[in-house]
Amino acid sequence: MTGRTKWVSRIVPDGFEQEFLDAAAISPDGRSLYLTGAAFVVPGGEEPAQGLTVAATIATGTQRWSKVVTTDTPNQAGRSVAVSPDGGTVYAVVEDFSATAPQDFTTVAFKA
Repeated sequence: MTGRTKWVSRIVPDGFEQEFLDAAAISPDGRSLYLTGAAFVVPGGEEPAQGLTVAATIATGTQRWSKVVTTDTPNQAGRSVAVSPDGGTVYAVVEDFSATAPQDFTTVAFKA
């Protein structure tokens, strides 16, 4: 092992100015990386925010898909991500943190 950089990949979903990562998970077969956090339409991490989950290929860093979770409140952030033992489903826990509503959590299942 050399510690040499293998690849660098920037995730830039359409329509968002800034993204923040809260959690990451690797598929059981080691081929996919899943990230979750918050995506902001306004620069500088200003509200509103949407929960964002992204899938990438570990070998190349290439983004495979990205999904935004929207609920009834104007602010969400992905807080945790996990992958099923068979690698077929990705689970994201999204926090609703609007000042006008109590904090709630939503669990979303995505096809990997």
